[in-house]
Amino acid sequence: MQHKHEFSPGDTVEWTKAPFNVQRGLYEVVRQMPEGHDGELQYRIKSKSELTERVVSETQICSRPTNGATSRRDAMFSPDGGKR
Repeated sequence: MQHKHEFSPGDTVEWTKAPFNVQRGLYEVVRQMPEGHDGELQYRIKSKSELTERVVSETQICSRPTNGATSRRDAMFSPDGGKR
């Protein structure tokens, strides 16, 4: 049975289960990927503060609220750097 991805490209997610040597925080979903060897759906994500795209499983990330409130998400992903 094929599972459905919870997140779409362009979504902002928080990498909650990042390894100790990797920046935790907000990332943008770049691409949905197929299931990994463990059967979990995967994504390519990218932080605005890094050049590297990373591959994570769906259980390693969670969604962020998108209610329009000024937040770390707005500062990270808005064109003006959150200076609205």
